[in-house]
Amino acid sequence: MFPKLKYLEGGIDTGFVHVQKVGAHAKLYMVKKFDGRRQADIFPVPCERDSLNEGDCFIMQTSQAIYRWVGKTAAPAERFEAVRQAENMEHGSVTQVLVDDLPNDGKEFWDHLGGKGPIKSAEDVTDAMAHSLSSKHQQGQPRLYQISNEPGQGNANGELQFKQKHVGNLKYNMLVSDDVMLVDAQGEVFLWVGSGANDAERRSAFGFGIQYLRENDKPTRTPIHTFKEGQPINNEIWAHIFGKPLAQDAELPRQSSMDATQSVAGFRDTGYVGRSVVVKDYVPMRIGGC
Repeated sequence: MFPKLKYLEGGIDTGFVHVQKVGAHAKLYMVKKFDGRRQADIFPVPCERDSLNEGDCFIMQTSQAIYRWVGKTAAPAERFEAVRQAENMEHGSVTQVLVDDLPNDGKEFWDHLGGKGPIKSAEDVTDAMAHSLSSKHQQGQPRLYQISNEPGQGNANGELQFKQKHVGNLKYNMLVSDDVMLVDAQGEVFLWVGSGANDAERRSAFGFGIQYLRENDKPTRTPIHTFKEGQPINNEIWAHIFGKPLAQDAELPRQSSMDATQSVAGFRDTGYVGRSVVVKDYVPMRIGGC
């Protein structure tokens, strides 16, 4: 059996502590004043660091907070509209916060974008490019997530965590052999089990997949495909996302040094590796023993 999960506000009760909801969908909005307009406009853009620039304001909407990020050269009209729009998104205990006022250099904000890094200057983003960003968002981009309990910064106790790693333009070298990766292809979901994934990661993977469907309002009949590292993958959507010919999933670039011969039998024994599963009438429950 795959892990039984129970949804709890702020995390998933799996016997481990989680920093955030599984697949909690952060939504990112750009607030920009276009040439020839008096007021600033707000529109959705892909939730990734590459969408940011120093000439505009951005609002990130999550289940925990409404984050407001202000570019260094943002216009007064954009700053004003960002505050107003963020106030409109507030509800209950979910209120707006300015990223610059957050502790730990705003880590909780940047984690939703795959980490902090270089930001485009205002000159790098024309009005046409901003419109293009909005169109790109509407098309729907594949998303890559990592299921891991590797100890490290922000996870000193080795707790099982689900983190968004990248949006759009996915590459094979983004897959981590020591963990389980989840790919949201919009109409389908893929679970890729790395050869070095440990028991907790393997056994929790399918439960995370189901929980991801529920928390992101995806149809319960969305197919969930599961593959283990090194096996041939004959799926056209997977091949298109990663730009790889069908059935050519062997010898992948690795991001870890763990022994590639380590067994994934714990996950294989569930009967899900290498199969496509359609979820029906899933009822969340508390996880039992693994």
